Amino acid sequence: MPARSTRPIPLPRGPRPAVLAQALMAAGLAACGAASQAQVWLPTSGTRNWFDAANWSGGAVPATGGNVFISAGGAAVADPGLGTLPLLSNLLVGTDETGRGLGVLSVVPAGPLAASPLNLTANLIVGRARTTALAQGSVFLDTGRAFGLSLGEALSPLDGTVAQGTLSSAGSFILGGGLSTVGAALGGGRDTLAAGRLEIGGDAGSAMLRWVGATESAADGSTTGKRADGEVRIRGDFALDASTGVHIGRTVGTDRVVDPLAVGGFRRDTAIGSLTIEGTAALRGSGPVTVGVTTGGSATGSVALGRVEATAGPVSMAVGVAGPGGEATGSFRATQGDLATAGHVRVGVGRGGNAQGNLTLTNGRLRGDGSSDLVVGEVAGDGSTLPISTGRGSVGVRSLEGFRSLYAGTIQGDTTAFADGTSASGQLTAGSGSTFESIKGLAAGWANLGPRSTGQVSTGGRMVLGGTVTLDDGVPVHVGSLSYGGSGSTANGDLRVTLGDLRDAGLTYVGRVLSAAGQAGKAALGTLFVREALLLGPRGALIVGETRGEDRNGALFDRAQGRATLGSLVVPAGAFSAVAIGVTEQGQADGRVSIGSVDSRAGPLGLLQVGVVRSPSPGGEAHGELSVSGGELAVIGVRIGDAGLGTALGRIALQAMRFTAEDVLAGQGAGGRAELVFSDVLSRMQRLQFDTGSWSLERSLVEVDGHMNLGADTLLHVEVDGLRRGDEYGAIDAARAVLGGALEVDFGDLVFGGDSAVFDLLRSASASGLAGDFLRGVRFVNVPAGYRAWGGQELDSVEVYRVHLERLAVPSPGTLALLLGALLPLARGRRVTSTVRAS
Repeated sequence: MPARSTRPIPLPRGPRPAVLAQALMAAGLAACGAASQAQVWLPTSGTRNWFDAANWSGGAVPATGGNVFISAGGAAVADPGLGTLPLLSNLLVGTDETGRGLGVLSVVPAGPLAASPLNLTANLIVGRARTTALAQGSVFLDTGRAFGLSLGEALSPLDGTVAQGTLSSAGSFILGGGLSTVGAALGGGRDTLAAGRLEIGGDAGSAMLRWVGATESAADGSTTGKRADGEVRIRGDFALDASTGVHIGRTVGTDRVVDPLAVGGFRRDTAIGSLTIEGTAALRGSGPVTVGVTTGGSATGSVALGRVEATAGPVSMAVGVAGPGGEATGSFRATQGDLATAGHVRVGVGRGGNAQGNLTLTNGRLRGDGSSDLVVGEVAGDGSTLPISTGRGSVGVRSLEGFRSLYAGTIQGDTTAFADGTSASGQLTAGSGSTFESIKGLAAGWANLGPRSTGQVSTGGRMVLGGTVTLDDGVPVHVGSLSYGGSGSTANGDLRVTLGDLRDAGLTYVGRVLSAAGQAGKAALGTLFVREALLLGPRGALIVGETRGEDRNGALFDRAQGRATLGSLVVPAGAFSAVAIGVTEQGQADGRVSIGSVDSRAGPLGLLQVGVVRSPSPGGEAHGELSVSGGELAVIGVRIGDAGLGTALGRIALQAMRFTAEDVLAGQGAGGRAELVFSDVLSRMQRLQFDTGSWSLERSLVEVDGHMNLGADTLLHVEVDGLRRGDEYGAIDAARAVLGGALEVDFGDLVFGGDSAVFDLLRSASASGLAGDFLRGVRFVNVPAGYRAWGGQELDSVEVYRVHLERLAVPSPGTLALLLGALLPLARGRRVTSTVRAS
């Protein structure tokens, strides 16, 4: 198993949000001096004109460097036709910094857009409540400039606080890299509402966009029920500085408590955030980016970018991550560009809650730092009292690189906290040009539980990788794999390497169920596709369709189904590797593998099992199929159709290749049956024990150095396509052989015009090398017209089983006349009899 902790995944926290927000306020106020020294909007003239001195405290219009508060509920209108706005320091609109909390500023358009009708050297703060329960502010302008923004920010500890802020700029509004907040309830008040909207019609400069739709609760849950709603829409370019983190749709704290009066019996925090940048989004800094993340409330986050550039400063990503009892939905989408990350990328991850995440780079590259995980659709157990959890995630990128582990649709944790209905589903798609090096974990549709986990769980994972995947030191691969869990649990996995190899694989499980006592009744389905080669590690194994452990419990039993299609299979040096297809102990296993070619020149495969029941206990059912279309396969031990005390069917079809084995056991046990199909195969075995089943030879030569035993329930089918032994018809050379069962010789593809031919189907190594004579009979089919066939054992220096084909003699003309004369009266008599019977 990969070295991967199943401990709860810590949510990125950083500095406390309320502290950061208060620090921002302090910095802004320090820049402008004491509030009492600022000019306050006190409209008395009735004109709402910014340039009317009568509307300002102190009787003077704000001058360059001034600090302005518009918070008395009026609406200030700055018409460029009446004057020019000065270069101000701070502008606070709709805040309670001076005890007033309502305001509107409108800079109306006048002809072409002014270069910068609102210039601030510090901050624009709109709709912020610190000490009162209400703050509302709106700003409408053509273009502008500020160091940072605070829109719709609630810092008041009072219950029921409302803070709403809006900034709408028809053109560019350039931010100078300051800390900015849009729609945040960070003061801790119960049932607080914070809403912020930032809409910029052009470029937006750069900002540390810390909070967009975010709430924070006290640890005891006393301040839950808050709501934060933030929206940012920028039609031009924007640079996000993630040094302090970017959080869009985020709740933090004990965000869900029992409340009989609340909907559903719970009161929880809610955070909704969205960020849309139609131009280029430059992502800088090394802090976390979280979109739709909650520790127990409800969070929804959405990011839509025209182009993303995140190559200078990597970030960590969390999209759709939920804590115990939480609900999280996150989406991150960019049409083009590259995204570089540091730390884990988690998309659709639940820790006792429900989470759904999507990350899409339509035409871009997602790059990790080489030491982090990419987790898509996962549920992690944490022993909480809120065990219901669902994780659903999807990642789609043009290319992918730099991640040490890839997981899609997984459940992790040895715990009893998983309740019935727990599920995880994930989809990861990475196009051509991807690189996967030193991978330490690879799984699609895997439930990695423990014997204590008895709840009903389900996983579904699909991974499509467009590049060679190189695993680190024989790392296990899980595709549709289920380790423990309660009855009714399921695991479904699909892993596709569409371009390149899967290298240095350790234990590769495709459709596998592992059980403890009393856990039977689970099912797994796995599908593996590797376009080029699967290269097993030094002690690697390919296991397709396997149940293991306590697979039956009364009428319940485990089921495992695996399917694998490989361009080729490369066997490493040493005798420790293995292939198991359709193998069970007491459950039901069905495995089917198709391989283009096999390369075992470095060393033989240690063990090949196809359709095997391993347990001595009754009840197992196994079905395995292997087809190989070329190459060279060397095996030490082969077991095919071995039923033990259950039932088993194993089938191996080989074509155009070499096959060598030391020991082959086929069709063992009362319920076992084996099928071997050799076409254009050159094979050599040491020993062959074939009890039940069929063996078809077409243009193939088999050498058995030791003993070959064809049991009474076997059928040897030989195709005769020509006269050359081994090249054009199937043949066996065995030192000693017992010929039980039946023989069938098929002449269907033979083109022959001679008088006679001889076919040595089986040669022994001595004058007494054959025993038995196909006691269940010999059958010749598709014999050419005008010929007859027969066969049997003959002595030709060594004992041989030989088949003869001979042309039938053609009768002379006189013989034909006599024969017709004898048959004609008989024919007439039959017609008369027929007439009488008819009458």
